[in-house]
Amino acid sequence: MPFNIRKTDISSPSGDRCRQELSPSAACLADGALPPSSVVSGPPSRRRRARLWLIRGIFLACAPVALLLFQAASSPNSGARTAESTFLSRLKDSLLTNLLLGHESAVYSLAFSPDGKTLASAGADKNIFLWDVTARRPLTMLTPVAKIASLAFSPDGTTLVMGSWDGTLLLWNAKTKQISGSPLTGHTDAIYHLAFSPDGRILASASGDGTIILREFPSGRPLGPPLKGHSQWVAALAFRPDGQILASAGGDGLVILWEVASRQRLGAPLQGHRGPVLSVAFSPDGALLASGGDDQRVILWDSLAKQIRGIVPEFGSAVLSLAFSPDDQTLAVGTLQETIFLWNVASQQIIGPPLSRHAAAVLSLAFSPDGQILASASQDKTVILWDLGRRSWLLRAYNTLGKDWRRQLEGLFSRYVDRDQPKAEPQVERAGK
Repeated sequence: MPFNIRKTDISSPSGDRCRQELSPSAACLADGALPPSSVVSGPPSRRRRARLWLIRGIFLACAPVALLLFQAASSPNSGARTAESTFLSRLKDSLLTNLLLGHESAVYSLAFSPDGKTLASAGADKNIFLWDVTARRPLTMLTPVAKIASLAFSPDGTTLVMGSWDGTLLLWNAKTKQISGSPLTGHTDAIYHLAFSPDGRILASASGDGTIILREFPSGRPLGPPLKGHSQWVAALAFRPDGQILASAGGDGLVILWEVASRQRLGAPLQGHRGPVLSVAFSPDGALLASGGDDQRVILWDSLAKQIRGIVPEFGSAVLSLAFSPDDQTLAVGTLQETIFLWNVASQQIIGPPLSRHAAAVLSLAFSPDGQILASASQDKTVILWDLGRRSWLLRAYNTLGKDWRRQLEGLFSRYVDRDQPKAEPQVERAGK
């Protein structure tokens, strides 16, 4: 999100909204655990067996830390404290490997390749990094002539499209590892957002000039004149999964739905925000459209009826980025005040404590195709890969185990999201050197 956003000084959401919950998307990770009701209501022997099954499941999923948890259960006094300290130390070391350093300025945009093996990041330093997601290291660094504000991989993975500050588009061929053809022109201001139709045949670009251009892909030929509906800059775009509808959001506080085939607005704009709308995202099933803005709120719209389905409570600062998990269960919300919230769509509750390791605004979010990793880009020059699978196991342990275990695990979750760790350093070593 490369434009300036007003920063508001409002306290973060209260703790009662940040309940320790497990997203339904993590249910598949708990094959070795019995339902919480079995643990709470069963006789002592059954409860003991249930705990042992849970410990076994955790051990199979995350052996090094599971062993330490088992040691903590066996030694409730000094041994538990030692095991907890070791567990926390190793967990922090693991998290450090997920901090991707290399950019020398704010990171504006992220994009996963369709196979989830590569993550692209674009920063104000004019550099594009391609990261190996598994190894957590840079594969290559591109340095286009123009400064890049937005990125998008084509659905077939062959092309990385870059939207620049000068209003041009660059196409990078993933096979030849070269820029293909000449820059595509048409916008007169920075390209803030890019979106591909699900079938990969249409590329949409949103610009600071207040217009949207639809192009045939891969030829790059414009499909008619620019779409004009916003009175100010256009910040974000999202195609509905069926490819028939395009949503746009802008500085005028409006969310507009466009019929792709006719290139016409689909009825009146959606109004509900009290300021600029900075991000939009469709749920994978296409039923919901989420929009977030400078008014610190996320509004959930019924994409067919075009009516408000619900309003997520204020997050304490402007909402800059949104992303739905591929399983349709979780909405990730990135804010101006350094924090990421995970919101359970079904229960309409915040899942666990917020992710708060960044030192500045969270400008972009992206889920990996399998939903196990959430990538975040920040004004603090860093990219973080959040391992949601491991986080779900910890939440499952907390919610399932009895009071004695809860006392031992009580402080791990706030520390797991690095509240007691130093924020990202402003000066980092440049990747690739």
